[in-house]
Amino acid sequence: MRLILCYIVLLSFFSCEFNAEQEDPDNPVIAEVFNQRLTAEDLKPLLQTEVSVEDSTLYARSLIEKWVREAILMHEAERNIPADLDIQKMVNDYRSSLILMTYRQQLVEENLDTSVTQAQLEAYYEDQKTQFKLSEHILSGIFLKIKKDSPNFERLDKLWKDKKYHELSEEDDNLFEVKLTDPYQWYTWKDLNALFPKSFWNYNDLKSKDAKSKSSGNFKYYIKVSAYEDKNEIAPLSYIKDQAAKVILHKRQTELFDNLMQELYDKYSNNNNVKINI
Repeated sequence: MRLILCYIVLLSFFSCEFNAEQEDPDNPVIAEVFNQRLTAEDLKPLLQTEVSVEDSTLYARSLIEKWVREAILMHEAERNIPADLDIQKMVNDYRSSLILMTYRQQLVEENLDTSVTQAQLEAYYEDQKTQFKLSEHILSGIFLKIKKDSPNFERLDKLWKDKKYHELSEEDDNLFEVKLTDPYQWYTWKDLNALFPKSFWNYNDLKSKDAKSKSSGNFKYYIKVSAYEDKNEIAPLSYIKDQAAKVILHKRQTELFDNLMQELYDKYSNNNNVKINI
């Protein structure tokens, strides 16, 4: 209803300036720049429902000003484009790409099986794992940072000392400055190092998998490595599974498009709809 009221106000306002040269009194021309015209109907879809009736004229004028500036820029651009620039070809190419992209997306949504099973991941990994050499060290485990003056520090610190790691993982994340406790999540050594003071931990020392804690300033840091893989080693499947799934789906999508293209080619070639005159 508010949108309708805004439109009525605007139409009434601009109709006051309607003259005989305008063909449609119900759709007055609001602005002109050279051979371009902005009408009330053109402006209607741009109106926002949250704009009050009182502000509608001011809001409309800002839209009109924007349109005028863009129309001026378009006029100047058209005057200065290179003579050999084939705009129509560019428009046709862009239209074709949009149609093909939309059709491809429709095919994917209707026909592509997007599920990837663990067995498929493992088969792909066994066949391609030599391609997945690590470019840096990776680790999984528990990595914590706690503010020492927080009201929960003593309790959380005791849980660590008592090796109650599972209980720590179930604590509210907001009690920690850093809380990484997912046993299946891998982190690069570079990313982990960024969470701690410079040169705080030595990578080789952590490979012992012993629980370690250390204070610096007003914070205490905790780390317990459960698994690691060194740089240049083959990455574990759990580390590259998302990447592997994307590759599998991309291959399926390529096969889907290739098969469809062949079917269409055969169909229309056999019906004499395709002619190659060389």
